[in-house]
Amino acid sequence: DAPDKVQARVKALTSNTALELGFIAVGDKKWLTNPATLAWEPLPGTIQLDLALLFDEIEGWRPLLTTDASNIQWVEATSFGGVTRDHYQATVAGQRAAAITSGLVPPQDIILDIFIDPATRYVTQLEFSTPTASGQDAEWILQFSEFGLDVEIVAPE
Repeated sequence: DAPDKVQARVKALTSNTALELGFIAVGDKKWLTNPATLAWEPLPGTIQLDLALLFDEIEGWRPLLTTDASNIQWVEATSFGGVTRDHYQATVAGQRAAAITSGLVPPQDIILDIFIDPATRYVTQLEFSTPTASGQDAEWILQFSEFGLDVEIVAPE
């Protein structure tokens, strides 16, 4: 099952403008920060974003990496802010990538860069690119941290 609460920061670069949005989901209710005011607002019903799906034990990233990734190859040891990570690359089927991202990613195969903490073997970052209607690639970076910590997620007022 996916968690019943999720909190995330979403960073995006569009038309050379950087945005950072907050996202909170508690049960069926979801909120996103307004990029102009930074105030929390209910997520419009036209946006079907479900970040909890990323952590689902059947549909999430963990089973995607263990059962749905192919052509997995070691790339190199790399460093993020002075911290070493093992870098791998894999191919993920497009339908699977589209499903896990609530349809935000087009249904075409992607090359997934996977960064793993060599001490804990936790996946700390996933990166991939997808084409956009403008012909430029959208860069996706998912970072995971604070493993094993109790986190309190409170719905915005």
